[in-house]
Amino acid sequence: MQGVTHLITGIFLQETTNKLRPAFLRYFLIALLAIISHGLLDKLGILTYHPPMPLIYDWFWLVYHFLLVWPITLYILIKYVRHYWFVFLFSVLPDFDWLISSLVKFFSLSFPFGQEAILH
Repeated sequence: MQGVTHLITGIFLQETTNKLRPAFLRYFLIALLAIISHGLLDKLGILTYHPPMPLIYDWFWLVYHFLLVWPITLYILIKYVRHYWFVFLFSVLPDFDWLISSLVKFFSLSFPFGQEAILH
């Protein structure tokens, strides 16, 4: 699923747990649910036009991402990051392994880790 979907889901999770006390329990629950929701949303992404790797030579993929997905994601990040930074971090945390493995492959680095995305 797209990053914007993970961020919006994170906002929903934080808003629904705002009244939970004590604070450490709320933050623990937010982090746990954000990571779990990431996995669930990625499973739903299989049903949509969301291939696991970027299709940089597909005009539809490029237009869709440049005109819709990335601008909306940037808008949400810029507008709401101060209030929702914690849940944003955990909402996209599973994608960091994908980012690291992609960078390792792109630069042809030979690290003992990072060759494959562990969480995906």
